[in-house]
Amino acid sequence: MRRALWFGLGVGSSIWARRAARRRVQQYTPPEVVQRAKVRTTRAAREIRAAVGEGRDAMREFQEDARAEITADTKRRSIRAVEDRSSS
Repeated sequence: MRRALWFGLGVGSSIWARRAARRRVQQYTPPEVVQRAKVRTTRAAREIRAAVGEGRDAMREFQEDARAEITADTKRRSIRAVEDRSSS
């Protein structure tokens, strides 16, 4: 009885291992690899486009803030210059 049990477990595990190996090999056949590469490349391209867009938006916002600050500083200096001339 013990031998039959162990024999049955051996046969069952061999069948399972063989099927698992076939599935694993099939995952790495050229059509599967190409399909996965396409999906990953497309996903990466989308993420890169999004990151570049966010970077451009941040750069524009920074430039607008810098321009506004420069404009305000220039106006303050002009007002001071006029006040200094009129007080002299």
